[in-house]
Amino acid sequence: MNLDAPTDFVSVVDERRAALDRADFVRRLWKRDPSLWPGGRKQRPLGFLGRIAAEQERHRRYAFLRRTVRDRGVDRVLWLGMGGASLFAEVASRTLRGEEGVALTVVDTTDPTALRSVARDVDPGRTLAVVASKSGTTLETTLLEAWATSLLEPAGDPRRRLAYVTDPGSPMDRRAREAGVFAVFPGERDVGGRFSATTDFGLVPAALAGADVGALLDAAAPMEAACRVGKVSANPGADLGAVLAAAEAAERRYLTILPDEPWRPLCAWIEQLVAESTGKAGRGLLPLWDEPQGEAILGEDRLVVRLVGERPSEVQDALAAEARAAGTPVVTIRAGAAQERVLAEVVRWQVAVATCGHLMEIDPFDQPDVEATKAATRRMLEGEVLRPEPDFVGDGFEVRGDVPAAAPRLVGALATLAGAVRRGDYLAVLAYLPPTAELADALGRLRAEFRAARGIAVAGGWGPRYLHASGQFHKGGPACGAFLVLTHQAGEDVPVPGRDVTFGAVERAQAAADAAVLRERGRPVLEIEIQAGEDLIEAVGRLAAACRKALRGA
Repeated sequence: MNLDAPTDFVSVVDERRAALDRADFVRRLWKRDPSLWPGGRKQRPLGFLGRIAAEQERHRRYAFLRRTVRDRGVDRVLWLGMGGASLFAEVASRTLRGEEGVALTVVDTTDPTALRSVARDVDPGRTLAVVASKSGTTLETTLLEAWATSLLEPAGDPRRRLAYVTDPGSPMDRRAREAGVFAVFPGERDVGGRFSATTDFGLVPAALAGADVGALLDAAAPMEAACRVGKVSANPGADLGAVLAAAEAAERRYLTILPDEPWRPLCAWIEQLVAESTGKAGRGLLPLWDEPQGEAILGEDRLVVRLVGERPSEVQDALAAEARAAGTPVVTIRAGAAQERVLAEVVRWQVAVATCGHLMEIDPFDQPDVEATKAATRRMLEGEVLRPEPDFVGDGFEVRGDVPAAAPRLVGALATLAGAVRRGDYLAVLAYLPPTAELADALGRLRAEFRAARGIAVAGGWGPRYLHASGQFHKGGPACGAFLVLTHQAGEDVPVPGRDVTFGAVERAQAAADAAVLRERGRPVLEIEIQAGEDLIEAVGRLAAACRKALRGA
């Protein structure tokens, strides 16, 4: 790792390195000293430390699992989960695919359009559904479990094609074992969800995708050993943690990651790890890795991390050089081949976040503000009205929020939202829409309008995925965000088997509940719902045009 930064920032980093050395931080971390973080000596989920060495001793079981699955005629796996239970599975599906693997589809959405699209491609007799939840009680995952079970039923007893990854003794673990399903993979109770990539929550999907798990672990072992080095400046994880903490103290709260293409999938995992671990008590860091490029905004509110792969991108190198010239601190991590070294980077970032939490004097292992939206969603589904009536309806949209009375009202609403964002603040576009590549591009153009006109950081997030990742930062971090929440009325809904509710109702409840909680925290929120029958890509395009008119008069 290399840090290229102005002298004053380097001095702040050096102070934090020295503080860690004085505190004997690294030795105490690996001794699992709970007093390194606020809250006294309460037990901390530090089981992620040393996981590489532990898994090396039993790596052969992962190859055996893959052979067993293929021998049963399975050529597709649906991985059902949220947050820490699914984000590394997404890395596996996109980065670790191998010839011996099966097609791995991660389902971490409650969007009915997306679920119908997945269901159309399912051959029940050749599909294995893996249900992943540490607690065994995650709302979205339990609903998806019922949905997947119904998909598999046409091929006979679905228990033969259901597997679970959950903590021992969880409600899901007990239910699965009593039912006699294909397999139950135990989580590690002393490893938190977003730190679980080096447990079965990450290694099982890696194996199913076709990765040589033993080779991945062997490549990560030197990083785990290096992260035990007592001197912080020689420790790749603790040293990165010192830089992150220095950036947060300097209000460089937007962690702009510039990855080479093979490393992009890991950035969503890094986003959850950093944002959910640090975004609390009015503080935190928000990773941004998929911002529209356009006009580069790399100034006083940014720390840049250049994640370099085997074939460095000239575009990303140029952006990093531009940031350096502007006086923005740039961390360069020469990560190498993603297919070989992805677990090594997982180890580095886990230790970095634990270190950063110590320096920030926060608990990086809790997520106190995530529960607020879960509770509000439950109340809404039980019939409590949280969602206000639309402020106006027109042009294919229902709009709720701070809406000017004067026409044109959509343009005025977008201008009002953007006007609430001050220098150093950010805007987040939170989309409860089908997570397709085409919609991602359309949303990117919408985000680019805000960024080009206002010169601000513009985050994105798919709902409900972000609720289990950056959602903690949005509600518990600095009060510097404004939020555009996009939903749609699905033309054809999907019922949840065995329950008197649909996935569309759940999705809308989650969006409305989070918007309500954000408003309670004093955050500016604008909700826009795309009405039934509208083409989603075209509708998002109209929003981008309205945003351009609102902010640039064009």
